[in-house]
Amino acid sequence: MIPRARGLRVMLWCLLSGICVGCGTRTTPDLAATYRGGQITEDEYRGWLRSSNLDDDPAQRKARLGQIALARVLSADLVARGGDRDPAVAGQLADLEDRVLSQVLRRRVYGDIKVGEAEVEQALRENDADRHHPRRVQLANLFKQVPPDASPAERQAMRLRIEELRRQILAGADFAELARRESDSQTRFRGGRMGVAGPGQLAPYLEKVAFHLAEGEVSEVLDHREGFTLLKCLAIFPETTMPVEEARKKLRRHLESEAGDSASRRS
Repeated sequence: MIPRARGLRVMLWCLLSGICVGCGTRTTPDLAATYRGGQITEDEYRGWLRSSNLDDDPAQRKARLGQIALARVLSADLVARGGDRDPAVAGQLADLEDRVLSQVLRRRVYGDIKVGEAEVEQALRENDADRHHPRRVQLANLFKQVPPDASPAERQAMRLRIEELRRQILAGADFAELARRESDSQTRFRGGRMGVAGPGQLAPYLEKVAFHLAEGEVSEVLDHREGFTLLKCLAIFPETTMPVEEARKKLRRHLESEAGDSASRRS
């Protein structure tokens, strides 16, 4: 006997491996795919793409049709086993059904809303700067705080301590572990990770150093009013620019969505 979990996987594989993409017939010209137990029409597939905010991609078509078929198989299996009568599951299904019905209604009522080329091009010009993403860096820090009333000797002792930590790091000590143990910054709970920063997002004394570090490099000790800091560059993200056609498609979807929302509020 096949174990239950394995049997279910075998059943799903048999169903999905039977998918035939583009197997439409003369009587069903809009058929996108068939699988053992059902079929998916082109309209259903296009609706799924719209609800998922996706463009049609021939390279992804079979995999996406497989997702739809799998969802249907699992849904049918859930109902057959009575799972939909479980109160918690029923509540989740009801919420999902509301969202799906809302999407379907929206497509049917406002599906004819089209945004003119002039409006798209105007939005493209107005949002041209958004296509460009400047060079960014992912950083970690180790910070030793110096109290405002610290004496020169106390401040010097703190500098000597962080210089010793830097020597340990350059000798192979783990930056994240030392940050967790030694840093006075809240980032210590993340091993010193500060996240990703672009130009203008860091304090000036950090920015003038951060964007000159190579990936993996640790800065010299940075002396500032609050204390002393070490920076480590974890990753560098080069400057990128979104292709114009991709930006145009995204803006068109956004404008059509806004137009639909506006029409919905007026109705």
